Order: sequence, then C-alpha cells, then structure tokens
Amino acid sequence: MEALLPLIITFGLMWALLIRPQQRRVRQHQELVASVSTGDEVITTGGIVGTIASVVDDIVTLEVAPGTSIRLLRSAIQTRISPYADDVPGDDELDDDELFDEGQFDAEPVAEPLVAEPLVAEPLVAEPPVAEPDVSYIPPPKDPPTSPPPTGEKA
Repeated sequence: MEALLPLIITFGLMWALLIRPQQRRVRQHQELVASVSTGDEVITTGGIVGTIASVVDDIVTLEVAPGTSIRLLRSAIQTRISPYADDVPGDDELDDDELFDEGQFDAEPVAEPLVAEPLVAEPLVAEPPVAEPDVSYIPPPKDPPTSPPPTGEKA
C-alpha cells in the first residue's frame, strides 16, 4: 500500500495541473463555437480576422475584406473579438474612471513634455578599394597532347 501512495499522489497532481485545465479550455472553445452567429468578428486558428457572413451547419463563411469571403469549419474559430472592452472574458482590470477615482493617476498634466535629443549621424568609413586583377599577361594556350597516328595493323 505504501508503494501505491506516491503513484496516486502523482496522478492526482497530473490531473489537477494538466488534465482539468485542458478540459476547461476545450469546454470553453466548444461553447464559443456553438455561440457564433452572423455579424460576429472572429479570429481563426490560422490568424485570419474577419466577420461571419453566414453559418450553415459546421461551415462558416468569413468575410475577410469587402467582397472577399472564405469558407471554413466552425471549429477553426479561435476567438471572438468583442467591440466592447467590458465583454472580454477574463478582463478584470479597472476602467479609467475607476483608476482616476482611486487616485492611481495624477490629475495634473506633465509640465514639460520630454524631448529626445537629435540624433547625430556618424560619418561612414569608406572601405579601401579592391585591387583589380592584372589581366595584361595571358599565358599561351597549351597544345593538346599528340597521339601516334593509327597504323591500321592490329596487334
């Protein structure tokens, strides 16, 4: 029994750290895919951004540019782009008004804007010229090797 305890603890940790979060992500993706409708702006798994023009069963027509549409599977939708920042899931940040009310931002503008110093171009260093090869001496062509003339007799 003592030998099984580390095995059970290891499986429990694997389930808690690996399997359960993956199941949650799969469930969220299935809910997203089931809830897309015409007019939603989405990002596909390939990184294509577009607006859903029509949905028929498992096929979605995505308009990527005016007059340009592509068809893809519903499951290829990765994310829905929300026009409102409040609708983004997991966005727990405070609004600008709430930050200002809590004193997180200074109410006074900065007195002087920061100005970067102008860039000074350094002179380029010219590389030394490359010497041209001397082509005034061209060796004479080599004579082809001579072979004895055929004699006509076979040895």
